[in-house]
Amino acid sequence: MILASAVSGPASNNASLGPVTVQQQNASGAPANAPAGGTVVTLSSSSTGTYIFNTTEGATTPTLQTTVTIPAGSSSLSFYYGDTMAGTPTITAKSGTLTPGTQVETITPAKASQLVFSTQPPSTPIPVTSTFGVGVSIEDAYGNVETSDTHSVALNLATDPCNGSLTGTISKVAVAGVATFSNLQIVTACAGYQLMAMDGSDSLTSPLSNPFTIAAGQATQLMFIEGPTSTTAGVAISPAVTVQAEDQYNNSVSDGGATITITVHSGPGGFTGSTASVPTTSGGLATFSNLVLDTAGNYTIAASSSPLAPVTSGSFTVSVGPAYGINVVSGTPQSATQGQAFAAPLMVRVTDAYGNPESGASVAFAAPSSGASGTFATCTSNNAFFTTCVVTTNSSGVATSSTFTANHTGDPYTVTATTGPLTPADFSLLNGMDFSISGNALTAFVPGTTQSVDLSVTNPNPSSDGLTVASSSLSLTVAPDAAHAGCQSSWFTLNQGSWSVTVQGGSTELLSDLGVAAGNLPTVTMTNTNTDQDACEGATLSLRWSATGNGAP
Repeated sequence: MILASAVSGPASNNASLGPVTVQQQNASGAPANAPAGGTVVTLSSSSTGTYIFNTTEGATTPTLQTTVTIPAGSSSLSFYYGDTMAGTPTITAKSGTLTPGTQVETITPAKASQLVFSTQPPSTPIPVTSTFGVGVSIEDAYGNVETSDTHSVALNLATDPCNGSLTGTISKVAVAGVATFSNLQIVTACAGYQLMAMDGSDSLTSPLSNPFTIAAGQATQLMFIEGPTSTTAGVAISPAVTVQAEDQYNNSVSDGGATITITVHSGPGGFTGSTASVPTTSGGLATFSNLVLDTAGNYTIAASSSPLAPVTSGSFTVSVGPAYGINVVSGTPQSATQGQAFAAPLMVRVTDAYGNPESGASVAFAAPSSGASGTFATCTSNNAFFTTCVVTTNSSGVATSSTFTANHTGDPYTVTATTGPLTPADFSLLNGMDFSISGNALTAFVPGTTQSVDLSVTNPNPSSDGLTVASSSLSLTVAPDAAHAGCQSSWFTLNQGSWSVTVQGGSTELLSDLGVAAGNLPTVTMTNTNTDQDACEGATLSLRWSATGNGAP
């Protein structure tokens, strides 16, 4: 038997190629008619695809083997062939003892209709630092590679559960119908990635690739997962700060048991009562739940764990806590002459429990409303000459009253400074009696002589029942006039005497008139030295007296 009219055409699942003629011949090679009943011919193909034989062109009933019958009286029969596998299959025709006939056919790929991952991504986890490859075939509907197709094939991440990014050469020209990708990389560790391929020229899109996993690399750095947020002095930062060990691509790395330490990177204070070193969990995470800072201000913190690269947080603020204490800065104790302003300002500082200054706190200074007291000059809360003054603390937590002037009642008293419910701060003040002392020597001084000075004491305060002045409170300064500057004040000495007198309000009295004996009066002596004292001759001496006294209002 012989087969004639070899066929060539695209792969198909129907009998579209042909016709192919099978002929029965005698030993001489001449056509031989089939006997009565015809000659049954068995047809087969070496193709590993799905093929079909049928005497009707375009028939679609597939079979792996079929028979055709050459009619009686005829030597040949035509049939059609279809095959889904591209290649050069051999068709064989057999019938009884006749010598089989063979013929090689040529099956080409049909029109490109699909993209297939001929090489899938690795099934084992791919290290984040490594590249990987896949292969994509341009195929017809029957799985035949379009070996003549040189279109460009592009890849993308069709399933991206962790927002990764596919890098490397992600668009390749097909060679013999296959696009081969060899340097793909994803640096975000995650499981469940899937690729998709596209051929724009053929308008083809592949099914998803097999899922694959990118594995994190070795830990190289630390990262704040939950960074510090602003808090109040003495209160732990919340939510808790968390720090993660990561690889060079910011993937979390399972690195349990490593110790991570938190320190203050910038800011005015340090941690108090805090656990600043914490071991990581099996997932490489360290949680710091009691980071406490007592000093108010702006901060950044740093996390470290050798040999990993440290990390510094963003800026956050520690605010001043509730007002806790009010304390005197200056102004106590002190005294002032009646009717005169106190020299030192009344000043307090308001702080929280940790000594942080409370700015903007309202502080009320209050003097007694009667008796020994004083008045404040104009301040924000009142007019001048009030016994109260309300002042707001500055950025240093300090409140300073306006000028405070003693009244004309002499006695010790207390001025208080209060803010809210806090225990007040106290200023101990004294209004001194505004008296004066004067006196003159009766005759000129001669070296080696002593003169008594009958002092005159004045109590100008008419509301004072009595002012008591004692000799122990006197002091003496002797100053010669400018023309006799060589006169030494050291040549004169003072004996204060022994006396104590009470002067009624609104009067001036001599010590002698108040009953001080002559022997108890103050005396001034000009010493007789071995040096020349002529510099004092004709000099006018200024005797400056000062004293303090006590009196009842």
